[in-house]
Amino acid sequence: KISGKHFVMSGTRDEEILHLINKYGGILQNDVNMRTDYVIIKDIESTSQKIKKAQIIGTSIVTVDNFKSQF
Repeated sequence: KISGKHFVMSGTRDEEILHLINKYGGILQNDVNMRTDYVIIKDIESTSQKIKKAQIIGTSIVTVDNFKSQF
C-alpha cells in the first residue's frame, strides 16, 4: 500500500510513520502537489496551507492514527 506512494506530513513528524514510509518504498515530500497521494496530519482541526492545498486538489488527508491503522 505504501510503495511508490507520495506522502506529506503536516503538523507532525512521527518517527514510526517515517520509518514505515521509508521501509516500504514510499516517497516523503515537503510540499503538497498533484503527485501527493496522502497528507498525514496530527490534528483533524488544523487549517494549515498544506491541508488547504490538499483539499483543493483532492489529495487524501489522514490522521496519524488512521495512517497507522490503514498501513
